[in-house]
Amino acid sequence: MLIDAVLYSPEKEIDRAVKYNDWISAFATAVSYFEYYGAAIIKGRCKSLKIPKYKDVVKNMSVSRIAFTLRLLRLVDEKTYSKIRKAIEERNKLIHPERGGIGYKHTKERSRAIELLEDAKECIQKLREAMKGGNKP
Repeated sequence: MLIDAVLYSPEKEIDRAVKYNDWISAFATAVSYFEYYGAAIIKGRCKSLKIPKYKDVVKNMSVSRIAFTLRLLRLVDEKTYSKIRKAIEERNKLIHPERGGIGYKHTKERSRAIELLEDAKECIQKLREAMKGGNKP
């Protein structure tokens, strides 16, 4: 029996988008992983605390609410929370142009985008480790 498996690397996905100056994909990918890992961490904590119906609550949380809950429960530190929030804000600006997204046409703006995405990759790694290691980033 042949089984195909795909291994995802958030860091490689983000790097690939940056390479092609695809800022929307880069930030959307980062935020998607924040949402995925963050929700898993919150579910794990709720399950360990025997909180009823947590799956329904977490399922309907926005990524901003997930990030806030991670911080509120002290599952991420203030620095990580701040970096996550900045990436979410930038993603929102790019997806909703009326909010004044950065065009990244100038070197300074491009370098700022890359800096935010490097921080985002660091946060994804912390969330991944927290998910695997008992929810402690």
